Amino acid sequence: MHSRGFRLVLGVLAGLAAVTLTPVVSAAATKSPQAVAAKASHKLKTIGWANPQGIQPIFIAFTKALDAAAKRAHVKVITLNGEATPEVQVSDIQTFITDKVTAIIVFPLVPAAEAKILQTAANAGIKIIGLNAIMPPAAGATPKVSAPYSADLDWGYVTGPYAEGKFVAQQLHGKGNVVGIKIPVPVPSLDAMLGAYQKYVTQGHPGIHWLGTLPDATDTLAGARTSMQDAITRYKGNIQAVMAYTDIAGIGAYEALKAAGMKHVIIVGQQGNPIGVAALKKGEIQADIDTKPYTAALWALKEGQLIVDGKPYLRYVRLPISMLTKKNVGSWETWTKGIKAIADGRTSLNVKLSNKPAFGRPKS
Repeated sequence: MHSRGFRLVLGVLAGLAAVTLTPVVSAAATKSPQAVAAKASHKLKTIGWANPQGIQPIFIAFTKALDAAAKRAHVKVITLNGEATPEVQVSDIQTFITDKVTAIIVFPLVPAAEAKILQTAANAGIKIIGLNAIMPPAAGATPKVSAPYSADLDWGYVTGPYAEGKFVAQQLHGKGNVVGIKIPVPVPSLDAMLGAYQKYVTQGHPGIHWLGTLPDATDTLAGARTSMQDAITRYKGNIQAVMAYTDIAGIGAYEALKAAGMKHVIIVGQQGNPIGVAALKKGEIQADIDTKPYTAALWALKEGQLIVDGKPYLRYVRLPISMLTKKNVGSWETWTKGIKAIADGRTSLNVKLSNKPAFGRPKS
């Protein structure tokens, strides 16, 4: 169990004062087009963001982007940190019900554990938007979204491993031993990620063997490093690739492999955060899935507005992701830049959502 820690409540109340320059100029005419658009009559007033783990870079960036977008849309955001503990996340959702939020965005740590409290929220009229709440059985597949969720946003935890699985298999020339890394907590979205890694790296390659999944007990670089050190001993150094649940865990694996004198091991991860991208540029890891959390936040806000306003919307949305390698990492947009573009109005809030698979659909 994690300590309760502090809760961070972030929000901006709706309301924009009218400005009149002269008696003959309307207030609306003095505002920028973006400000006028943001003033549009949306029924979404308050979002409860059930952040599963406040220390992960992906969720830090998502929160900052959501705050920036919500400020422009005159929506209040209440963010609570689930501290990677299902019981804490349940308590957080109960707080949102008590606060009578309009919608809840939740990345459920254990959907089954949160199902009852989320249904209570839905029964109270709160719209529930999941982030990786309902996992597809395969890359490109579209699962059914059902109560208590109004919609689910797929963050590529199966699609990304499909692309990276093919990449690793190619780099290994169809032969080698592979290990995965993830936290030991049974989080279904992460279990699906590692299952997809195993499926797609070995599919069609009988010479590639999945040795097992290593536990990152502390959800940190150091935790991954320690677990990798143990694996090097257990498998007598016969490891040719590492597929990690985050790029930071991948860096931890790299440090352990380097210390053991093991070179040319293929390492991939997910998130695409600045630390991971720097490691990719240095050759410490070979591929990273950029989850673009600033775009994910925009899409989550838009989905909430459509649902609450009673307008047509996609129940299952695939968030835009991309695979970074040394060949294309120069095109990576920094998360800070993406968030700033939202905050200063250069990025429109009127985004078009999609459920198109990022890397296509597997043939089988």
